[in-house]
Amino acid sequence: MKYFLLIIVGSVFANKKDIDFSNGDCKEIKIEKATMSSEWDEKMGAEMALDEDPATFCHSKLEKNPWFMASFKKSEVGDVVIYNAYHSCCYEQLDRATVTISDSVGNKHKCGVVQTEPIDDNSDQIYFIDCKGHTATSMKIELPGERYLHMLEVKVFKKCEKKEEKDKKQGGGKCGAALTFCDGACKHIHMCSGGH
Repeated sequence: MKYFLLIIVGSVFANKKDIDFSNGDCKEIKIEKATMSSEWDEKMGAEMALDEDPATFCHSKLEKNPWFMASFKKSEVGDVVIYNAYHSCCYEQLDRATVTISDSVGNKHKCGVVQTEPIDDNSDQIYFIDCKGHTATSMKIELPGERYLHMLEVKVFKKCEKKEEKDKKQGGGKCGAALTFCDGACKHIHMCSGGH
């Protein structure tokens, strides 16, 4: 049953061509290799999260602590941006995912945790996780518990000069219509701190 539902999601995305995979003036870090803990189907592997095709996605089997890992040349990492399904689908298959980056000698930095909730309209689910410019050669996204991991696209960007100031002036990145940029990520406004 779940497999059938995922095929429907793919067909919906096939008609959605307007997703913006950029991150303002930030330069993208080219991912050289991506792997994941398991694949639900051979057409739902880690490489499907790198192709910028709105009709494809990566999806793991049901397992304990599913993960996605990407490697790249040594870089100062700014944002890890995760794009997920829209229109209320699959948000729970990314909720509480931890994003960690590592360098070539094994030093790790926890960038943050993805927080998701249902979206009632046709907005994109786009999550910005700030890695604060730490130097790394790999990035890992891992879910806690026995779960499915589902992602439409994953991007890694270099640290931007004065990014925080730009975000403050411009409203903070490219969040979907149902989301706002606050506390370093795209969230529903009632999840923001500071009395929103």
